[in-house]
Amino acid sequence: MILTSIHALPEIVRYVLVGLGASLTYFLCSLLLDRIGLPVFLSSSMAWSISTLASYFGHIKITFQRKPQHLEMSWRFLSVALGSLVLSVLITVFVHDYLNQPYYLASLAVTITIPLYSYLSLKLWALKERVQSYDLISFLRRSILDYLIPIGVIGVFWALFYHELLFPWGCPEKKLASDYSLQFYPWLIHGLKSLSNWEIPWWTTLTGCGEPFLAKLENGVLFPGHILVGLISGTPKVPFYLAQAYQVFSLFLSGIGVFLLAKNFKLDSISSCLVGMMWSLSWDLKYNIVYSSFTDVILVFPFFILASYKYITGQSSWAGTWAILLLACSFLGGNPQWTQMHLIFLGVMFLFWYLPEISKYQGLQNKSKPAQRLVILVFVAVLISAIQLIPSWELAGQSHRGVKDFSVAAASSFSVKYLFNRILNDTPFSFAPLIFLLAFLAPFLKRDRLVYGLCFAVLLFGSLSLGDNFSIYKVFYDYVPGYGLFRFPGRCLHLALLSLYLLSGVSLHCLWNKTTRSPYDFVGLGFGLTILLIFHNIQPLDVYALRIAFYLVALILILFSTFHINLKRTLLVVFLAAGLFLPSYFPHSSNRWITYRGDIYPLTDQIKFLKQKLEPGQRISSPGILAGYPPGVTKHMTKNKEVFLGNLIHGLNIWGTGGNLHLASLDLLALKTRNPRVYDLMNIRFIPKARKIKKVDKDGKYLPHFFGQGSFWQIDLQGLAPLDGAVSIGFSNRRPGSEVSVARAGMRSIHFLNSNNLLLNNLPKGRCLEIECLTGGFSIESIKINEFEIINKGTRWSIAYDRILENRYSFPKCFLAGNYKVIAGTEETLKALEGLEPSCTAILDKTPSFAGKPKITSSEYVKLKKYSPHEVAVEVSALTDSILIITDSYYKGWKASVDGEPAELLKADFHFRGVGLSKGWHEVKLTYSPWWKIWLPIFSFLGLFLSILVGCTERPRTVFDGKGTVSSQGR
Repeated sequence: MILTSIHALPEIVRYVLVGLGASLTYFLCSLLLDRIGLPVFLSSSMAWSISTLASYFGHIKITFQRKPQHLEMSWRFLSVALGSLVLSVLITVFVHDYLNQPYYLASLAVTITIPLYSYLSLKLWALKERVQSYDLISFLRRSILDYLIPIGVIGVFWALFYHELLFPWGCPEKKLASDYSLQFYPWLIHGLKSLSNWEIPWWTTLTGCGEPFLAKLENGVLFPGHILVGLISGTPKVPFYLAQAYQVFSLFLSGIGVFLLAKNFKLDSISSCLVGMMWSLSWDLKYNIVYSSFTDVILVFPFFILASYKYITGQSSWAGTWAILLLACSFLGGNPQWTQMHLIFLGVMFLFWYLPEISKYQGLQNKSKPAQRLVILVFVAVLISAIQLIPSWELAGQSHRGVKDFSVAAASSFSVKYLFNRILNDTPFSFAPLIFLLAFLAPFLKRDRLVYGLCFAVLLFGSLSLGDNFSIYKVFYDYVPGYGLFRFPGRCLHLALLSLYLLSGVSLHCLWNKTTRSPYDFVGLGFGLTILLIFHNIQPLDVYALRIAFYLVALILILFSTFHINLKRTLLVVFLAAGLFLPSYFPHSSNRWITYRGDIYPLTDQIKFLKQKLEPGQRISSPGILAGYPPGVTKHMTKNKEVFLGNLIHGLNIWGTGGNLHLASLDLLALKTRNPRVYDLMNIRFIPKARKIKKVDKDGKYLPHFFGQGSFWQIDLQGLAPLDGAVSIGFSNRRPGSEVSVARAGMRSIHFLNSNNLLLNNLPKGRCLEIECLTGGFSIESIKINEFEIINKGTRWSIAYDRILENRYSFPKCFLAGNYKVIAGTEETLKALEGLEPSCTAILDKTPSFAGKPKITSSEYVKLKKYSPHEVAVEVSALTDSILIITDSYYKGWKASVDGEPAELLKADFHFRGVGLSKGWHEVKLTYSPWWKIWLPIFSFLGLFLSILVGCTERPRTVFDGKGTVSSQGR
């Protein structure tokens, strides 16, 4: 009677009653179990399990009154319950910790959001009845034969292929080198450290002179796989082996995705298994394994294409949710150009799935549905990943990579011959010629739009891999938005390879099942053989030629035995097995794997020393990073090719980790300015070295200097010589008619050079000596102040510790410059910087306003009070109006305040931050607060909500079956 009355209530009321009943069940069970004496964790867990079970049956029987289908409904209900738990934690942290709102507002947001999320999820997905029911035994049998065994085969070959990276015992330990150990692994650690502290790493001080960390997409800070690695390790200090295993495991998961994609294209299990195996063992994928951004995108790619296929063709609206989330992960995980290429691949397949039959669909709404779905998919995915894409777009405008330069294409463009060699040698198995011939057979064995789309993809992405050797690349470069940033055309090859493998799988499937043959089959075979002979340049007695002949005969036999299905299948198994168990190479060899024993980041004593000695904000540099500087700076680096690793991992500021700077101004500053004092301006205090240091060359603070007409040089005399003595300058390489200007403390003296020596006795006392070449040219070999030599005085380098050099003239993080010059234009500023003494004169991009009220002070000092990625606080006392220089990157989004009032932030010395200060004592604060800091997380949460909404829409669903007919099916 009571149950009947409850059933008569509105559904939302029944939902509330069941929820209250589940909460009461949890309360009573937890009290009872606590009374029994169980531990708190155990009693709480058991009470939650019992209440969840009560909620499950209550919502089925009472709220939604559905027929139980426990095999499907149970795991979906559990997914919703766990999703509610995760979502409540995220909302609480976002509102309370990130938005700094009171805790009761966070609880209110959870109270409103979670019941609504649970109600919609249970009603529209978790507890929704399905028309078809599952027989458990047949389901398990089909799963084992069609899925588990093929995936197991892929896993076995993958493990054998990458055993040197996966199983270090029993053989020399191999570790990933190149970009992975230098960049991606340190970035992973830093990102996980920030997230573990519930901080979004918008900015980092650990690379360059400070850079927007989240904006560099290759960091993959928010990629779910990286976060999962951190959760598995239980600490942000992820062991290198675990990070490397994740990197390699991504290729196995991608192979599974390709296997499922082939199955969805109606290929049998054997053909699909072979396609997935060739993909996961691809030479091209393995070559790029040192790029975390590549493997992240490759992991997502096949699952994204599969979910997109199901969503766009109307097979499942929930596939749209998965496609959106996977595309967002692809954006968050790595280089956006790879994701762009995958979207182009999806666009190609979309054209061949849908557009050829568009005229046969009835009604404008049905005709536009797939296109609408594609637009929704991309838009919502971009909205989710806006938290990283918008800062990245902002960074691209200040990056040297943001400038189109067609010459970069030539560096990695393939020749036609090399392209075919790469394709034919991409799979390690000796049946590579068979795969190639099978791919050319596909459009003749199966005349299908999907096959034609894959053929077009092979031609398109193969042509793009040729770069500027082929006109199609130039068309994409000029007319496809964003494609001009894709620096390496050869990286398109993996899409041509995937299409080729899928085509070979189609042919294998047809040969396995087909009982008829056509003359066109032999035409396709002859066409493939012709291409092989033309482009591979095969010699008559070449081993590869014999292999091609062997598989050509095999295919001819198979085609002639079409009507004898058992004989045909036997031949196929024999020839495929011969290729599998007699590989042409296995595994791949590469110098991109490097052999190490022990920890990849040793030198722990040196790390401890650096942590003790480095002042806040000071940096270290890896050997070889600053190549191109004057000999006095570089000779200690160019002789040592080993790179000191792991600085970023240990939280030490490093200039140019991996040398991959993205801020164009910092690139230009480092590469085009030849003043060692600029090196000091970057706060580079230490240079760790992999080898023991035997001696240090006697390079001083200032080196002999050549002057051309218009050259300018400032010298800081503080600590090197008296500030008021006579100045004696020795010259060499003097050109006729040379004229020099020498100034100190504002007084200038101009002289024509009639000899190699100049003596000045009348210059006033001053700290900064300025020398300028007005006409002609000369070299300065000596500068003396009262017989105190300045050139090569005060050894720059000293041995600070075992394998560590110290730069004695590195600037502090913050200092005052008493004078300034306003210089506009890149070339003019860089030229002026060549003679700059930063402690004397600051170069600004505009006239400063001196902030703060003038005050009387008796001393001058600069004290760094706080230094964190998003905030810098400085206490300053200035005797005169001055420019405060903070030697971190000037970047949009940084704001300054002086004594609590907003102040103008200046671009100083081409790349750094400056604040104009009136004389006296001041408190200066710099904060990183771009306009999007609050809005982007909100956009991402909105995108997540819309992705779920996509899965709840489209009732009844519309299915495009590829034949021009439209049907509606209940969900």
